[in-house]
Formats: sequence, C-alpha cells, structure tokens
Amino acid sequence: MLKENLAFVENEIQAACVRANRSRKEVTLVAVSKTKPVSELRKAYDLGVRVFGENKVQELCEKAEEIKEAAEERKEKEEEKEERIEAAKEDAKEAEDMVEAVRENISELTESAVKGSDITREIEDEIKKIMAEEKLLEEDLKGLNVDTGV
Repeated sequence: MLKENLAFVENEIQAACVRANRSRKEVTLVAVSKTKPVSELRKAYDLGVRVFGENKVQELCEKAEEIKEAAEERKEKEEEKEERIEAAKEDAKEAEDMVEAVRENISELTESAVKGSDITREIEDEIKKIMAEEKLLEEDLKGLNVDTGV
C-alpha cells in the first residue's frame, strides 16, 4: 500500500510541476513521520524517501537514529551485493577463459588427429609400395629360379 501511495503522490508532484512549469528537482517530498512506527519509515526509506518531517524533537531523534541504522544496513547489503556481483563476474571470466582453452585444445587435437591420419595414410601407402616391390622382386626371383625360402 505504501508503495502505491508513494507512486500516487509522486505522480501528483510531477503533474503539479508540469502545471507550474517547474523542474521536479526543485520540489522536495517531505514524508511526515508523526505517529508512524519506524518500520513504516524504513519501508519509505527503502522506497527512496530521504526527507522526513516530525513535530516532536525526541521522537525525531529516536526515529532518526533507527533510520540511520537502517540506511547503514542497506548500504552494507548493497556493498555485499556488489561484491557478489564482482565475484560472479570474475567467475564468469574464468569460465570464459576455460571454455576458450578447451576450444583451443580441441582445435589442436583435431589438427593433430588430421596430421596423424595423414601420416597413417602415408605409412600405409609406403607399406603398400614396399609390398608391391617385394612382390615384384619375388616374381623377378622366380623368373631367375632362385629359391627365396618364402
């Protein structure tokens, strides 16, 4: 409900600024905290309200201290969130680097496999040539009637 009310008031302020030909930056929203519990003020603070009005000094001091603590807590949470985001970015970068390294390894292995299969073909071709030459030699030897023992 507070969020909706704040949005409604913000729209009213914006419309009034337009009618008065003024910038929204020239107008300050003062949230009246009189009789409101600090829990409500914290909610308003979390929604972006930064200026509060109070008519009793003692209540103002108490509420101000609690709001200050809430602001510090929020700041700490934001800092923790930023740290988690930075850590996640670093993790993502490391993962990206790892993926790139794996891709490079796959490329190198593929290249080696291609070279290996080319070498295997060359060896097979050489073996075939040698076998063909051996066959020719055997035929030549048979033509000479020499016993090869084979």
